Amino acid sequence: MMNVRVFYTKTGRARFISHLDMMRFMTRALKRSGLPVWYTEGFNRHIYTTFALPLSLGFESQCEFMDFRLLPDEFDMQEVADRLNACLTPDIQIKAAAPVGMDPKVITWADFRITFWAQQESDALQQAFRNFCAQSEIVVEKKTKRSLSTVDIAPLMELLDTAFSDENATADLRLAAGNTMNINPNLVLQAFWQHSGLEPVPVQVMRLRVLDKDFQDFA
Repeated sequence: MMNVRVFYTKTGRARFISHLDMMRFMTRALKRSGLPVWYTEGFNRHIYTTFALPLSLGFESQCEFMDFRLLPDEFDMQEVADRLNACLTPDIQIKAAAPVGMDPKVITWADFRITFWAQQESDALQQAFRNFCAQSEIVVEKKTKRSLSTVDIAPLMELLDTAFSDENATADLRLAAGNTMNINPNLVLQAFWQHSGLEPVPVQVMRLRVLDKDFQDFA
């Protein structure tokens, strides 16, 4: 068997597809592609797939990942990507396919672009967000499936860049990600609105990169 990793985008209307539905969608695409995919053994056989760092509902992404297995055959990785793309929508497209590389356990950081649709207030909103991120301590309540804990997210985030125009303000933000600690952008935004006292505006979140501890792209 060959372990294959595909790198794909999830944009536009696809941001409203939940992770569970995304798994079903990609499984159907694999079936329709005609690729010789490997099925699990046992009573309930199904196509083996795994997803690194599932994306929150409502977020877009330029760096989604899915692993699956192909039965022994001579396949060019570009052909794998092309055959899958023929079965996908414009909002979900394979960028590349390659043999599986890094273990998902190495994921430590993720870069996001947050777009605030603020129009005339974009300049002031950009400055308010910069002031918020410059704090030495940002204590928030973080919910898990089992408990509610207090976390200082200041050392777990870094503001990379900001910009503004007549229509919006943007902020590129690096956040802790992975199994050990995962900071959702929604947690940052909730703390920002409370700190700034500004009226919340519509926000768009796009995941740009997923990185290891040395800030190398996950591949």
